[in-house]
Amino acid sequence: MDKYLEELEKYCADKNIDSTPIIEKIKSRFELGKEAGLTEEEIIERLGDYSDYVCDNSKELPLKFSESSAEYDYKSLEIHLVGNVDLKVCDSDDDKIHVNMDEELEDIYELLVENDKIILHSKNHHGCFNNIDGDIELFLPNNLTYQSVNIEDVNGDIDCDDYGFVCQNCHIETVNGDLSFAYIKSDSCKISTVSGDIDIDNLFSEKTQIDSVNGDVEVSKGKTNTLDVSSVNGDINFNGIVDIVNSSTVNGDITVNKKIVSQTISDAINNAFKTFKSKINK
Repeated sequence: MDKYLEELEKYCADKNIDSTPIIEKIKSRFELGKEAGLTEEEIIERLGDYSDYVCDNSKELPLKFSESSAEYDYKSLEIHLVGNVDLKVCDSDDDKIHVNMDEELEDIYELLVENDKIILHSKNHHGCFNNIDGDIELFLPNNLTYQSVNIEDVNGDIDCDDYGFVCQNCHIETVNGDLSFAYIKSDSCKISTVSGDIDIDNLFSEKTQIDSVNGDVEVSKGKTNTLDVSSVNGDINFNGIVDIVNSSTVNGDITVNKKIVSQTISDAINNAFKTFKSKINK
C-alpha cells in the first residue's frame, strides 16, 4: 500500500494536483477491502490505474469486492417464499446442496440446481398460499460465492444465523417475516421490509440501501462506502464505518453508531419554526 500511495502522490505532484482527498479515499478503500478479506495485492489490482480517476476527485473509485469478470461458483441464489413457511439456511456437512422440508411442503416447494443457479421456490407460482405452514432447511457449502443473491419472503421467518453470503449483488425483501443473517459481503446490497424485522450481524458492502415501512432493521457491525436509508415508521440502526449517508424518515429513527442521522418531518418543521421564532424575537 505504501508504494502505491507514494507513486500516486508523485503522480499528483507532477500534475500539480492536490493528492490529499484522493489518498484519503484510497486509504478508506484499503480498509474496506481488508475487512472483506482481500490482500493488498488484490485491492491494488481492483483499484487499477489511478491515472484513470485521479484527475476527477468526484469519480467513484473502482474497488469492488468481486468483479463481473470473476468466476463465481454460481450465477445466482434465488429464494422465494410464500405463505407462513419458515426457512433455515445451514452449512452443509457433506459440501453438497440439498434441502429438507416438512412432508406437506414437498408438493408445493422445489429446489433446482441447474444452469449455474440455485433456486428454492414454489412449483405453482399462481396458487393460493395463505394457509401454507411449515419448515424448510436449505443446506449449502459454506465456501460458495454467487454473482447475485435474491431473497424474497412474505410471512415466514428466514434464519441465516449460521451461514454467510459472499456475492456481487444482494437483494433482501420481506413483507411480514423476520429475517436474520450472520454475514453478508457484497458490492451492492439492497434491503427492504414492510413490517418484518431484519437483523444482520456483519454487513460489508460498497453500496448499501435500506428501506423500511414499519419493520426495524439492525446492522450490528458493518462497513460501507455509501449508505442510503429511508423509513416511514420503522427504526434503522447501522453500527460501523460509513463514508456517505443519505437518509430520510417520517416517524422512524435512523441512527448510525447510535447517533441520529435523520430528522422526522415533524421534527424538522418544529425545529424550523423554533429557529424562525428565535429570529423574530431578537
